[in-house]
Amino acid sequence: MKNSTITKKFGLVIVAFILCLSISIKANAQAPSTYFIGSWNVSVADVPIGDVNLTIKLERKDGKLVGVITDTASKSEVAKIDAVDELEDAIVVYFFASETDVDLYLKRTDQDNVEGSMMNQFPAKGKRVKL
Repeated sequence: MKNSTITKKFGLVIVAFILCLSISIKANAQAPSTYFIGSWNVSVADVPIGDVNLTIKLERKDGKLVGVITDTASKSEVAKIDAVDELEDAIVVYFFASETDVDLYLKRTDQDNVEGSMMNQFPAKGKRVKL
């Protein structure tokens, strides 16, 4: 009889612990960042065709960042963004341009600036476009 009572109490403690743990994990889940939403003027230096100036426009649709990349000077579309990986304080934008799959890593440096690299080779710096 004593073992049965102890087993029941132990079972209740385990269930309570698991319940608290699951609530804690859910409470710590972070909402997606809004930092990168908007337009960014990004300069990429030293690419084979020279320095490149792009405008990256990002918005959130169905929980994911999506968007388009345009040439800053001509305003013509360079590419649609294929995917965006969201990291803690950075993003990686994937797109197809000039017959090449391109990745652009951008890390937040302050409220309106980012820096990173294209294809892990060419330095990139960006500034938020203020409306």
